[in-house]
Amino acid sequence: MQIKMPVLKKLAEIYHTTPEYIETGVRTGKESFNSMPTRILIKDQRNNPLILLVPHKAEAGYRQNMNDEKYLGQLDTISLPGFTGGDFRAFEVSGTSMEPTFSPGDLVICEHIERPEDIQDGQVYVLVTTEGICIKRVTNLVTKKGYLIIESDNPQFKPDIIQPEEVLEMWLYRKKLTV
Repeated sequence: MQIKMPVLKKLAEIYHTTPEYIETGVRTGKESFNSMPTRILIKDQRNNPLILLVPHKAEAGYRQNMNDEKYLGQLDTISLPGFTGGDFRAFEVSGTSMEPTFSPGDLVICEHIERPEDIQDGQVYVLVTTEGICIKRVTNLVTKKGYLIIESDNPQFKPDIIQPEEVLEMWLYRKKLTV
């Protein structure tokens, strides 16, 4: 049975993907990641959005509750000039895979990326996936081969491949705070 185009278009709109993907299951690079529903913002007394801080110890809870206002309201927040509008998160770096660029304990301020086509090869991203949260350099092969290559700056770690459907959120690195 073939689904009629108006139905395919409506389904694509609901699921933030393309009619082709719904019909064939083949990714074209135009599909969203498992897109975040309406972003929950935590605001200060002046109604300005704050940057949520996701410490290493809260990673598992964040992945499970990233759209739960009560959970997010319990996370620490920071405010930095130039980082407003609710599209930013701060993540605590753990591990040594990105040394010497990032060290354990560094905070990275990142901007939310909604669509795979917005991924810029060689840039650093925080990926919130079904398996965990990591910070890596990304090469975008979603359109050509259907996956992303993630690489560490530390040569002791080998590159890996990740499927777009494993990505829950993607955040482009913008600034580092060393504490």
